[in-house]
Amino acid sequence: MCFPQRSEAEREAIVDEMFATAPQAMAMMAELAMRGPEKIQQRVEWEGLEIIEEMRRNDEKVIFLVPHGWGVDIPAMLMASQGQKMAAMFHNQGNPVFDYIWNTVRRRFGGRLHARNDGIKPFIQSVRQGYWGYYLPDQDHGPEHSEFVDFFATYKATLPAIGRLMKVCRARVIPLFPVYNGKTHRLTIQVRPPMDDLLAADDHTIARRMNERLKFLSARIRNSIPGSLSCSKPASLAKFSRISVKIFILSNK
Repeated sequence: MCFPQRSEAEREAIVDEMFATAPQAMAMMAELAMRGPEKIQQRVEWEGLEIIEEMRRNDEKVIFLVPHGWGVDIPAMLMASQGQKMAAMFHNQGNPVFDYIWNTVRRRFGGRLHARNDGIKPFIQSVRQGYWGYYLPDQDHGPEHSEFVDFFATYKATLPAIGRLMKVCRARVIPLFPVYNGKTHRLTIQVRPPMDDLLAADDHTIARRMNERLKFLSARIRNSIPGSLSCSKPASLAKFSRISVKIFILSNK
């Protein structure tokens, strides 16, 4: 379990709150896509916006390190709506209708979306060409490609790819955390200083630093050291694909 120090009731409450928040974040994304950024700006707060502005003034190449959670696409869409060229990687969804709707919404304000099954090279080329990269480091490719490092109360098979991307793209890595508050119906986008220390770090250090910065609950935690604790995927998570499609369709009526 991710939070062994908490009671089962407390953990269930966290899961319940997460599922209550999810459709609200999806509705905000749908509103952004259908009605435009001006309709949600008053409900979005940027913390550390000066870091982004400095990167833009200095014409820096940037890769945002972003945890995969509800509302994760909104910051990239907002930056794209302001004219910033953005590039990201994505997985094709199993449901072709959902895949079409989701990626159409993501492209609403422009930018490049690179399919993960096309490899990393198109993403690297985009960042080198001046697009700001949007990188979600929560993929588990098995222990042979990973470093096992602390993650909550377990060990996570973590890809240290961000350090290599940083060097190959000659980019600054900026942690970015979108946090949707289901009680206030507001999105806070937390921007953290560049992780320049990764340039000289080894793979284990890079993986550890990533998890220290992110510390997010990922449904993709599969590989763990025998005997360690693990975080499992809630069985009801899959139905949110169907819910989100309905939200987008209703928002467009």
